[in-house]
Amino acid sequence: MMERQYLEDDYLYEDEDAMSCLRELRSKIDYAKKSGNVERAFELYYQYVKDDALCFSGYNAYCILPEYIEYYNGHFEYEEQKIYVMLAFKMILPIVDGFSCLSIKQIRDCFELYKNCCIRYGYSLRSYYRILWYFLYSHKESDSHFEISVKEAHKKGMEKKRDSLSDNEAVEAYDDFTYYLDVEDNEAEAIRIISPYLKKENRYGSVPHQSYYYLARYYFDKGQIGKSIKFAKTALVMIEKDYPDYSCFMTICSILFDIISIRYKEKAFRTFKELLNCLEKCQNQASVFTFYECSYRMFYRLEKSGVDSVVISFPKWLSCCSFDTSNEYSTKEIKEFYFSKAKELADQFDSINHFHEFNDSLNEIPVLKE
Repeated sequence: MMERQYLEDDYLYEDEDAMSCLRELRSKIDYAKKSGNVERAFELYYQYVKDDALCFSGYNAYCILPEYIEYYNGHFEYEEQKIYVMLAFKMILPIVDGFSCLSIKQIRDCFELYKNCCIRYGYSLRSYYRILWYFLYSHKESDSHFEISVKEAHKKGMEKKRDSLSDNEAVEAYDDFTYYLDVEDNEAEAIRIISPYLKKENRYGSVPHQSYYYLARYYFDKGQIGKSIKFAKTALVMIEKDYPDYSCFMTICSILFDIISIRYKEKAFRTFKELLNCLEKCQNQASVFTFYECSYRMFYRLEKSGVDSVVISFPKWLSCCSFDTSNEYSTKEIKEFYFSKAKELADQFDSINHFHEFNDSLNEIPVLKE
């Protein structure tokens, strides 16, 4: 079981608006339970997890999950509530690696609790393995803690039956698409799987946007920079059109402006400034790290290309460099500032598990030419 934690715990990126909202929900949960209003308590638990996972950091939702599950286990007669308990869990599992205060052991325990709940409540393990394989791929140093390989987890996820916890076909296709690119390095099969969901006449939420982003990342890692930039531009145009508030695409858009800054520095700089305006709302530390890291890379390229200074209006809460009333700052100084911010988070993530994956990523020399 996950270790029980209290909501009063401090969390690095939790702002007062978030805490006020969550404290109010916490108070309502306690009142509903005290009053014996079980249905209302269930409704509020789910709202708490959903609001925190989608609007704030998600960390407090992670903390309250054991309590939420314990409450359901004490009220099995409300069987219709179990799907909401499991959907709440599904919101948290993909983002638990975004909290630098959680060890791999705690994350493993979270996955194990979800697996046990699936079995106990009569659900397929399809969603469990599908979420797990991507976590294992994203954190290669953690696979020994789970006693299953990336390929084994993906295979089990495909074999298990679909049920009400399974994602829709477009999301599962995207999941398989990323697997065949990243793990199997089978570009043809990946494209075959995702192609039906990229057509303009079809609408599958953010699946097309994320697919073009993923292709951009894949070709970048392959050293096919020109091709990568092409897909990165396509992804950014789609996101700008359909999701003008970049905050829900913080990680993706950060990597996209990192890629296009190799060729289109002005466009990359504009996207960086849009994300900078959204940064305060982003409370997932892994996403914040990615923004800082990609910002460092972009300013590294600007400096190398001969741009000595830039004009930026920094948010008041983000203390950057020496204050300048004209909002003109040294490119070198900003580059070093973002490297130091990324370094702080990299050290936090790597130190808790004695890994070095965040620092390894940050210390890679940025690509300068196509």
